[in-house]
Amino acid sequence: MKRIAISLLAAALAVSLTACGGPKLSDSDLMDIAQQQVSYDREGLEVTAVKLVSSTEGKDNCSDVVVTVTSETDYVTYEDQYTLTLKYDEDSKQWRNASGDDVQRTTLRAEAKTIPDSDSLADIIYENQQDGYGQLEIETDDDTYRSRIMPFDYTVGEPVSGVSENGSAILTVPLQVEGCRFGWLIFHGTMEAELGIWPDTGKWQLHSVEPSDGFSVSSVLDGRSYTSDVYDRTGPFQDYPRQYTDTIHFGTFDWETQSFPGTTITTNNLTENTEETEEVDCYLSENTMAKDSNLSLHLSTWSFYAELPQDDADPLDGNSSYLGDWHFTLQ
Repeated sequence: MKRIAISLLAAALAVSLTACGGPKLSDSDLMDIAQQQVSYDREGLEVTAVKLVSSTEGKDNCSDVVVTVTSETDYVTYEDQYTLTLKYDEDSKQWRNASGDDVQRTTLRAEAKTIPDSDSLADIIYENQQDGYGQLEIETDDDTYRSRIMPFDYTVGEPVSGVSENGSAILTVPLQVEGCRFGWLIFHGTMEAELGIWPDTGKWQLHSVEPSDGFSVSSVLDGRSYTSDVYDRTGPFQDYPRQYTDTIHFGTFDWETQSFPGTTITTNNLTENTEETEEVDCYLSENTMAKDSNLSLHLSTWSFYAELPQDDADPLDGNSSYLGDWHFTLQ
């Protein structure tokens, strides 16, 4: 059994706790109270040190004490500071914790005894994510979540140990994505992965992946134009088919909305030498039927979709609900 080290400010304790009507609180009594409180807050821990920080005499045989408690499992070490109200019970002749729901705890340290290396961290993150790229739920300013494409191709940086809001040990891992590609999307900056540890097993688990400040996504589609093959169409009040081409001109990709604002389609009537341009909604969305990607381009008002191309020179091959299979070539 590990040796239990207790560091108490004995003089201050003797004065303050004896003065409020009860006998001096012994080291073992304080250890027992601290052990009970820590066991209530955390499971499976051994208290290894208790240090009295301060003691303030109260009323009715009570004292408010601040103690720092060090505890640990085989995998994690904790250092918590508690503010407790202790009361001497005249009937049982014992000190007890009378704090009730007013216990204040601040976790000063929650530290894993072993930190995985970069390869192990990459494996842990990968196990919690699908292969390739996909839509991740990213929190917005109004506490709602929206799906945005995020890269799963990255370089794992140096992890930083920290403490979560509930006092657990966590790792924040920077993921370098500068220059990573997915089809015609290019990712810039870094993301942050947060991992937590199960203190009883030492197993690390991915909690979240979030974009860091400065994270952005650009697209080589930005500002490009693609023209379709010539097709025949007979419009309303027309007695013969005309020949047409359509040209898509992309706006600049906006990662926040997963869209290309300012995208237009120009329909060129080759038979009558006229053209008409309209602005269309162009966005990315999930497409489980896509062969090489689960993302597709959609031009909603024109009812056209295409699998996200994998190479800069690839054409846009898709389908129109009005005109069937479609083929667009970079101009």
